[in-house]
Amino acid sequence: VITGASTWISNIDDEIRLPSSSIFTSRGLLGVGTVSPTTRLHIKGAADATYNSTVLIEGTGSYPDTLTGITLNAPANTQTHLRFFDGGSAKAQLRFNTGSSADNKLKVYSWTTSTDIFTWDCATGYVGIGTTSPQGKLQVSGAGNAAGGNILIGVTNDSTGKWSYLASTQYN
Repeated sequence: VITGASTWISNIDDEIRLPSSSIFTSRGLLGVGTVSPTTRLHIKGAADATYNSTVLIEGTGSYPDTLTGITLNAPANTQTHLRFFDGGSAKAQLRFNTGSSADNKLKVYSWTTSTDIFTWDCATGYVGIGTTSPQGKLQVSGAGNAAGGNILIGVTNDSTGKWSYLASTQYN
């Protein structure tokens, strides 16, 4: 039993179970709601009905203590990311930098298409859809639709159910 506000466990070599708790440690891994954690922190459980999530981080106190967030801080020139899975299959990833290169870009990667589908260049502020090297405030690249357009605008409210589009023609 561990008590007291100043108690610190510096090293866990084996397994610890806290009585009447869903907290479990194994081989230096911490599981909440699971007895077999696979990462440093593995949380498993049903979503909360109020917030519709498994994890809640809540700030308290007064400003600036009320600022609440998650910080991802990796060693220099490495990737930080959030990955999204569906039924155990990787679907999308929000990442900063790519692998071991510091490109200073925030990207959305799709495992379905095996490509970066959105890029925000933090150095220039440029945004790219379908390109990882946007050359302007907004650059959309790709094959477009059957009519040849790359950007669809509006709603499908006409009798044919078609969108308005901007053609891929370049203007000077």
